[in-house]
Amino acid sequence: MSFADINFVAILVATIAQMAIGFVWYSPGVFGSAWMKHVGLTQKDAENGAGSAMLQGVASTLIATYFLAVLVGALGLSTPKEVFCATLVLSLSTLIPLELNNVIWGRGPIGLFYINAGHAVVSLFAAALVLVMW
Repeated sequence: MSFADINFVAILVATIAQMAIGFVWYSPGVFGSAWMKHVGLTQKDAENGAGSAMLQGVASTLIATYFLAVLVGALGLSTPKEVFCATLVLSLSTLIPLELNNVIWGRGPIGLFYINAGHAVVSLFAAALVLVMW
């Protein structure tokens, strides 16, 4: 796969999709309040420095999505079923164990694992689906 084969518009859309999922996932009405409780933040704490964190989050998501696009291309994924299977394997082999290790070694509550791992898996699937369907 060459640099010219990368669809940068699809990467941007997939990044936006992941950020939108994160806004909803971590909103107070969904998992945001529980997440703040698990990590020991108040709403005021969460809002302090949110702009900088948002920029860093967009940048890291954009980079990860670029490499996801490379992987999707290298694997030749072309259907939603293939995306589901590939993201299931990636989630079980990397995302879920990494999130679980963060909770285990950080001695965090298991609820934090469920919130963060769930978000990571859903975001990965959505981004890969956008990349394949674009």
